[in-house]
Amino acid sequence: MERFKYNIFDREFLVERSQNRWKTFYQGSKGKRLDTGIFVPTEITEDELTQSI
Repeated sequence: MERFKYNIFDREFLVERSQNRWKTFYQGSKGKRLDTGIFVPTEITEDELTQSI
């Protein structure tokens, strides 16, 4: 599983690629993860991820 961490507008979120799909989560203060509702198309590669977000 690939994991990437981003900070946009002082809000930290995680992007994971699992089973050929991207999933995005807000990282909570106690380790809980909440869905961001941000959709990343499956055809986006790791190299294109930062640009697309």
